[in-house]
Amino acid sequence: MKTLKIAILLLFINTCCAAQAKDSIFPTKNEAAFYTKTVALDSSFNKNLLFLNAKKWFANYYKSANAVIQLDDKENGVIIGKGNFDANYTPSALFGLNYTVLVRNVVEINVKYGKYKYEIRDFSGSYYASSGGTFTLSIDNSKIKLWKKNILKFRNNSHKEIQLLEQSIQDAMSIKSLSITSQNKDW
Repeated sequence: MKTLKIAILLLFINTCCAAQAKDSIFPTKNEAAFYTKTVALDSSFNKNLLFLNAKKWFANYYKSANAVIQLDDKENGVIIGKGNFDANYTPSALFGLNYTVLVRNVVEINVKYGKYKYEIRDFSGSYYASSGGTFTLSIDNSKIKLWKKNILKFRNNSHKEIQLLEQSIQDAMSIKSLSITSQNKDW
């Protein structure tokens, strides 16, 4: 009987741990949210074209590409920028609390002949309320005690924003125009 109780207890603990792991919707690297993808394109996409597409993406996606871009190395085909997006967080609908969290992140785009790779990482968020507060976007759900359901909604909102960011990178990188002004010749 004692063995049966221990077996049931171990099964319960294993089920609880597995349920906690499912709370995270983010792909991870070193236990942190980390989005990455390598995309192979046809041979008409040379390194210069892909680098130009990446630069144009930063310029079009962010209000000020100059403020965002931290590293711009054409020779090595690397652009790194620090940007942000907004995600909603509602800690308590009961009390009418709703915050827009500014989620900061790093976007890195590496280009080579016929392919590119992007990484979206180093997420942290903050919001300011009358009481103040700082968030760290994390996959570690063990620290969440209050409003867990609302934290998970916030993470889901963040995940959706990151997916939109990913799609915008992929759309911009697949453009075959060699010149910034080639689309506007007849203006």
